[in-house]
Amino acid sequence: MSGYSIIKKEFHGKTFYFFNTPTISALINEIFADNYHIVRSGINIDPGDVILDLGANEGVFSILMAGLFPSARIIALEPVGRTYKQLLANISINHINPASILTWQMGIAGSARDEQITIDNVHSGGSSVYMTPYEASYTETIHLTTLDEIFKILAISRCKILKIDVEGMEHEALLNTSILPKVDHVVGEIHINKRLQSAGYSVEKLASHIQSQTNLLYYEKCYMSE
Repeated sequence: MSGYSIIKKEFHGKTFYFFNTPTISALINEIFADNYHIVRSGINIDPGDVILDLGANEGVFSILMAGLFPSARIIALEPVGRTYKQLLANISINHINPASILTWQMGIAGSARDEQITIDNVHSGGSSVYMTPYEASYTETIHLTTLDEIFKILAISRCKILKIDVEGMEHEALLNTSILPKVDHVVGEIHINKRLQSAGYSVEKLASHIQSQTNLLYYEKCYMSE
């Protein structure tokens, strides 16, 4: 990507590379620090196991998983056009087998549709349908689909790890799907703000719903801007 230097990151004897965008250092620090407790949990990843990355952002989680578990089948969804291009660029400079990570410029929701999303002018993190546009932001129409449709189209019979960080859309997506019993472990972030609360959503309600159907391995409660 023109204008960006490259950051090198060592982890568990492997080397990873990322374009130095305004957001990437925070993403690297967050995901490499605890990787949603996946590494410490000692989850066994067999060849062909599916790791589904919903809200892949610039690709840090997917690229880390591809490096640690090269035989896994990784599927990365990112709906924002600019961020999706950064995701592809980061995959490219890590020389990952294209068959190892399937990317899809798509968001996740409870129904298939188009939506307007608020995006920061500089940073890729925090883009959300559930935020009001502000001075340093712009809006973009993104495409959304359902988890049931993803599993159908991509012929996923079982998902080892479902990671979700979709800035508020996780409530709608996970409360309106039948696939959770097909998932071994769920990790990610559960967001909340007044707009989500007014729609009847809560962090505790969603966490309980996930845990009732599969293993909620780890999640962070995140307060979003309005």
